[in-house]
Amino acid sequence: MAVATATFVLTVLLWPYLKFELLPQTDEGEVRVFFYIDETGHVKTTRLDKSSGYAQLDEAALQVANLYRFSPALNRDTRVPVWVSFPVTFAVVR
Repeated sequence: MAVATATFVLTVLLWPYLKFELLPQTDEGEVRVFFYIDETGHVKTTRLDKSSGYAQLDEAALQVANLYRFSPALNRDTRVPVWVSFPVTFAVVR
């Protein structure tokens, strides 16, 4: 099993996953999430890597992370499962 990290940002709309009254008093933030991606490119497991400092945003990021689909990782020409860590960013759009 390979382990990788990436520097690009997965930007998502978290509104459907948050209760409006629980939104933090900040306009932006980031949650780092570990993704376990299987040989087909589907996310099978997610884990919190680094918290945003707001439990409700961390939970929302983990829920949204399960919606992503990836191209399968390759080891030479063979599809392999991988753990990757990506930042999930959020921002209040006014």
